[in-house]
Amino acid sequence: MVLPRLDRGAPGTIYQAMSKFSPLAAFGQFAAGRLFLFRKEVGTLFRAFFHPATPFPLKAAMLFVVFYLVSPFDLIPDFIPFAGWMDDLVLVPLAVSFIVNLLPLEVTAKKVPVTVPARRR
Repeated sequence: MVLPRLDRGAPGTIYQAMSKFSPLAAFGQFAAGRLFLFRKEVGTLFRAFFHPATPFPLKAAMLFVVFYLVSPFDLIPDFIPFAGWMDDLVLVPLAVSFIVNLLPLEVTAKKVPVTVPARRR
């Protein structure tokens, strides 16, 4: 007996039904999407840090976010078990998204190869 493959989020699947009724499942889908977006934004910041058109205050803000993440001095200390870790999980992605939104367009633009139109015969 072959069971049908269930794609996550495909219409009519159990995953879509779970996200409609379960707030925890909906939050999980949101968190997974936000994690992938955060990963993409970190890559953008890494490229932007070495780009010559990135303003110095934004480079300093990027370094501050890294320093805040690794420093023992936080808004809420990390030795408070849950709250200390949650401020890092909330503030760092917010700061990264804020800095990416402030980057100039020439820094965030992707290089697209230019195609030459073919000659007509």
